[in-house]
Amino acid sequence: MRIYTETHKTEIKNAYRKSHERRERNRLLALKLIICRGYEVESAASICELSVSYIEKIVSQHHSQGLSSILSKPQGGNNRYLTYDEEATILEKFRERAEKGEIISGVEIQREYEKSVGHEVSNSQIYYVLERHEWRRVKPRKQHPKADPVMQEAYKKKYVIKSRKSLPNMTICWYYSKTRGGSGVSMPRAVAGVRLK
Repeated sequence: MRIYTETHKTEIKNAYRKSHERRERNRLLALKLIICRGYEVESAASICELSVSYIEKIVSQHHSQGLSSILSKPQGGNNRYLTYDEEATILEKFRERAEKGEIISGVEIQREYEKSVGHEVSNSQIYYVLERHEWRRVKPRKQHPKADPVMQEAYKKKYVIKSRKSLPNMTICWYYSKTRGGSGVSMPRAVAGVRLK
């Protein structure tokens, strides 16, 4: 059995107090129970809800590599290849062309981006860059191919929406629906429709 000094024990206790990540804290609790309190591995496993083999692995890892091997490594989240300003300089070339009215494809931007990075990047990386710099995809508004603007204007002039006062033979129908939360309280919804008498 290995003998631990008080510095080892205080180091484990302090790491346990400072830890906020759940899995790391559970590993440190197992170490604390075994090394500081003298618990058996089986007892520590039942308290920490970890397997006996995993706790033995943690203790072995602590013996061979120290406490830093038990602590969680920070995981990266910023996988950008260029800084915001470098991306802006690449997009500035395309912005000038876009202001002139040219259509710019994502493939062109991707090729320019890959030149500056020095390797291939995925399409999603380019979409993230464009979103960060508040670029958006411009599309023409949908319109039916047989739409006639003259007939549409004539329709608007002919069928003017009339107010309720001008239509006396109408009653407004309301309906109620139960809420989705299961409370059973009836809540009024909007006007369902108009019914002629």
